[in-house]
Amino acid sequence: MFRFRYLVVSLVIAILVGGYVAFGGRLSLPNRETHPVNTSAVYCTNLTSANNLFALELYSELSRNRENVLISPYSVFTALAMVYEGAGGRTASAMGWVLHLSHPPGPSFLSFLERLRGKVNTANAVWVQRGFKVRSEYVRTIGRYYEGEFEELDFKGDPQGAAETINEWTASRTKGRIKRIIGHLDRSTRVVITDAVYLNATWVHKFRPSYTLNASFLLPSGKTVVVPMMHQENTFDYMETDTFKAIELPYTNGLAMLVILPKRVDGLWSLNLTPGLLERITKDMRPETVSVSLPKFTLNEFYDLKGPLTDMGMGIAFSRDANLSGIGKDLFISDVSHRAFIRVAENGTEAAAVTAVVISVTYVPSDVKTFNANHPFIFMILDRDTGAVLFIGSLVYPAHGGAAGG
Repeated sequence: MFRFRYLVVSLVIAILVGGYVAFGGRLSLPNRETHPVNTSAVYCTNLTSANNLFALELYSELSRNRENVLISPYSVFTALAMVYEGAGGRTASAMGWVLHLSHPPGPSFLSFLERLRGKVNTANAVWVQRGFKVRSEYVRTIGRYYEGEFEELDFKGDPQGAAETINEWTASRTKGRIKRIIGHLDRSTRVVITDAVYLNATWVHKFRPSYTLNASFLLPSGKTVVVPMMHQENTFDYMETDTFKAIELPYTNGLAMLVILPKRVDGLWSLNLTPGLLERITKDMRPETVSVSLPKFTLNEFYDLKGPLTDMGMGIAFSRDANLSGIGKDLFISDVSHRAFIRVAENGTEAAAVTAVVISVTYVPSDVKTFNANHPFIFMILDRDTGAVLFIGSLVYPAHGGAAGG
């Protein structure tokens, strides 16, 4: 029986809790928005526990609006752990608080990467501004323990070209399922840290396509939608309580999909999903003959994680007071982007995710020009060939623009 022995299982948990139930959900996990760093901190003794607790808390932050959620907490956790390796002072304390690690994982992380081989494809890369000095110890740590590659780009001279290079790497490492993780970079960017995860797993017990039929899917509003529903009857690890059912659908590569189904249509929001409950579910599961109905679905979600991670307790890392001196001088995190994809069908599951942490300098070079039209100005529309002024005007009172329409 698959027992959450691998770090990547957090990806599967998040996918199923957030993706299988089409309306997502808000779990009853504590929010540490303004909690002082290192006060009653929950630090885990191993990376699996830390990753899984981080997974549940991040899911909780992202599921507030009761819509679909799809994340790879493993990918986000890995990218942030690489930043954590170069953090110091209060920034390191805040990142450790959020990641549930009392210190950067370093050598421990390599053993987890090795345990994932053959199950998922993972890749890490650090993109550095050409000529920017990155601490040699940081380069050694990321290369040795995270198998991260270092590449130089010209963020200052060609930020769009740099973004395109990172997006090409993203598409390559996810078999084209995720084509873009970086939208815009500016001249203050000095480092971008990326993590990519891809898996294509086949069910041990495949669903027969001929058994897939359209069926109703109940929404919390009371309405229904029609979805293609897969069916099969087989022996699976299964457990049931008064409030929910759980089933484990194994893949041939040693992974599994855990599906937790509340008995009430709106029961997801009263489900207190904690590490303790997950442990109880896996311990209480027993082989049973089960008739399974599972919808085919595809999700492709994007998240800006700056807000959620700030609410979780690492806001200092996004401020000008950040201490990332273990990476380089005068740096702070300006953005964390995450995109995830999943396709669940009769044959199995394909999933991919990429996380990008954009690190910028706190001081912007003086040669950057500023044009801030926050006072009266003149404007013209010209014919560029002849130089003729076609329109001219001035804006003095923006609120007095005349009637709209006409």
